[in-house]
Amino acid sequence: MIIETYLADRIKDIRRKNKLTQKELAQKTGLSIASIQGYEQGKYKPKIEQLQKIAISLNCSLYDLTQYVSDIDYNNQELSDLKDALLNDSRTMLQYQDLLIMDPYHQLNKKGQDKAIELIELLTKIPEYKKSPKELEDSIPFLASYDWSDTPESSKTNSTNANTVQKKSQNDTDDIDNNENQ
Repeated sequence: MIIETYLADRIKDIRRKNKLTQKELAQKTGLSIASIQGYEQGKYKPKIEQLQKIAISLNCSLYDLTQYVSDIDYNNQELSDLKDALLNDSRTMLQYQDLLIMDPYHQLNKKGQDKAIELIELLTKIPEYKKSPKELEDSIPFLASYDWSDTPESSKTNSTNANTVQKKSQNDTDDIDNNENQ
């Protein structure tokens, strides 16, 4: 069953779930508080760029904002732009990929889920199906956005950089464990 909703309600609901005031959302997006109020009251229709700013500020995807929305009153060009924005929104694409994988997974019983995990682990051991270190680095947003050329290790390979981040991550985890044990 699809619940019909309105864009104004989606923005307001997600903002409230994030425990932000309209003023705080306006500050995070760089939009005026009057614009945020107008969007939430359904008086104004946000442009695609404004929807993107709102989604980023609310730590959600464009899909989160627009799913099940029945009142998107955009012209053909705006709808095309929204489609392009959705397809280029990494959070939306991750949600879509997760749905493709997790929906069938959740239909399995415990034995089936265990087998699915086992098969995935086996696939990751076959070089033909593994990402290269560069592909892996690029697929992790915080690694892909980091400028490795500024590091002293910039002459080393990307796999070395990925290993460094992995070791740093392990050290951070060890630090947390040590702090918890004290």
